[in-house]
Amino acid sequence: MKMMVRIGNVHIGDGSLVLIQSMTNTPTMDTTATVEQCIRLFNAGAELVRITTRNLEEAENLANIRRILREKGYHQPLCADVHFNPAVAETAARLVEKVRINPGNYGTGRPLPPEAYTEEVFLAEQEQIRKNLRSLLAICREHGTALRIGVNHGSLSARMMARYGDTPEGMAESAMEFIRLCREENFHNLVVSMKASNVRIMVYATRLVVQKMKAEGALYPVHLGVTEAGEGEDGRIRSAAGIGTLLAEGIGDTIRVSLTEDPAEEIPVAQHLVKLAEKWKTAGKPEQKAGPGKTSFEPRPVTPLPGHVTALVVADSADGTSPCQTPPDILFLTKPSLLLNLMPGQMYLCDHEAWADLFTDLPLIMPLIPAGHFEHFVTRILPSLPAPSAPAGQPQKSRLTKPHEPASGSQRPIALLASPATLTPIFPLLQNTPSVLIVLQSFSPHPSAEFREALSLMEKSSLRNPVILNLNYATDDADALRIQASAEAAPALIDGLANGIWLRNAGTIAQETVVSAAMGILQACRLRTFRTEYIACPSCGRTLFNIMDVLRKVKEHTHHLSHLKIAVMGCIVNGPGEMADADYGYVGAGPGRVTIYKGKNPVRKNIPEENAIAELIQVIKENSDWMEVPHPGE
Repeated sequence: MKMMVRIGNVHIGDGSLVLIQSMTNTPTMDTTATVEQCIRLFNAGAELVRITTRNLEEAENLANIRRILREKGYHQPLCADVHFNPAVAETAARLVEKVRINPGNYGTGRPLPPEAYTEEVFLAEQEQIRKNLRSLLAICREHGTALRIGVNHGSLSARMMARYGDTPEGMAESAMEFIRLCREENFHNLVVSMKASNVRIMVYATRLVVQKMKAEGALYPVHLGVTEAGEGEDGRIRSAAGIGTLLAEGIGDTIRVSLTEDPAEEIPVAQHLVKLAEKWKTAGKPEQKAGPGKTSFEPRPVTPLPGHVTALVVADSADGTSPCQTPPDILFLTKPSLLLNLMPGQMYLCDHEAWADLFTDLPLIMPLIPAGHFEHFVTRILPSLPAPSAPAGQPQKSRLTKPHEPASGSQRPIALLASPATLTPIFPLLQNTPSVLIVLQSFSPHPSAEFREALSLMEKSSLRNPVILNLNYATDDADALRIQASAEAAPALIDGLANGIWLRNAGTIAQETVVSAAMGILQACRLRTFRTEYIACPSCGRTLFNIMDVLRKVKEHTHHLSHLKIAVMGCIVNGPGEMADADYGYVGAGPGRVTIYKGKNPVRKNIPEENAIAELIQVIKENSDWMEVPHPGE
């Protein structure tokens, strides 16, 4: 049964519109600053605002913040963000419309070694949680306050870690334990969230908890967000990939885009995602044909292109040169009749008709064959062509200005251009040609649904062809492109069904920006790394330094370390845990103080903030992960 939940003057769940949230980053005791920021967020389009609530003093000040907002005509609901202290949650529940608690640290005992969590100890701690929760639920029921059970990948309790590990299953069970306790008390004004900085884990954990709630007969509203997503291009791509994947499947009742920027910058991204979700609703539910999304990473087996990784980027090129410093894996020749400047060793795609006229003797230029011509090509044309055999380093055509070396082997690489509708009829041909690269395109209002259906059928048919998702847009707004492309490509990529991406845009956005978005999407989906990954929290009232300035400075010094993941965290609440995927971490330890981490281990404790970046660099060097900034041309 789908549950509808009331949060102040709004309702969520059971078909209601997706509600947009944000969070203040002002000190909660600075009433004026917090009220002003709430107003800015509400005016920008936020429909609920969450406020850091660390202690009883801050909890009590929520009454002043709420009162002033009401006096100024703002009646949107407020949410208290509480960690650790049940008494703080109980006070806040009397004063605002919603309280978020974290099962990983709400009323749990002192962490024990994993082997100490016998069944008896596990259940004893559960009983203590029940007692703490029962008191909070009574207050929430009396005041009509909603409760969010907000699980965070970075702060699972020691007992859940001991039983399930640092996994989506552990996150889902952490939430389900609290949900079951609430249901025992006949309390149903619940919202659930599964947040992680790792997009794949966030998606899998959310799918898993939804499956478990359905199995137990009560589907509560779900809040979506990729925590510590960072800022700029990568922050938007990671947020859109995670949130968009789930919205595309009909999962999600409220969303928050967590950016390490001014909180008001989160709202346009969230609004774009909500508009996409409304459009997707008109195109049906993908799970009806493709089945539910995966909850563990089991990629579809493929036959990779020789000499290439299994996660590819394709990009347009008019003259055969790369549009960016890091060349895409495959370049599509948009103007093959031009005098070309082909790069040695670079793989190219070309329209099949131009290829037949110009490039049949060049083995690293693949013909792109429409599905309607594919059978004729592979049964009639391809067998009649001699194997490409030009000697390495020799110009293949007089109009080439650089040598273009042939690929090794005699098998000629070819590519198929198909839509989901035209792909399935030629499955029998593909059974015998597993190395054919499929470029799968969709012009549906819900492309991810079409992609998933076709790719799921390929998986069931044991087809091993690599598949590139081809998405076409016409926009002059780079952020709009990043958000929509991430949301529409990510579902198939996160589940390991597709093997690459080709973004095309008819607007004025520079081709380098389009390619950068494609690379960012593959990285967000954990398929490939192109650049340094920064895990950075969005800042809140707990943050112990100006995280936006610090992140900018850390990037200035480490942007060239593309093999690393570096975390910049404002405080200790989620810091060390959310750095589970990070190689190094910069975490606030106190006012003006920072702790540097190597993995999950603190290696420089409580150092002055002014020395922290130098210490971070030194730790990276000590672990042989430092590289000097390359000079141009190197």
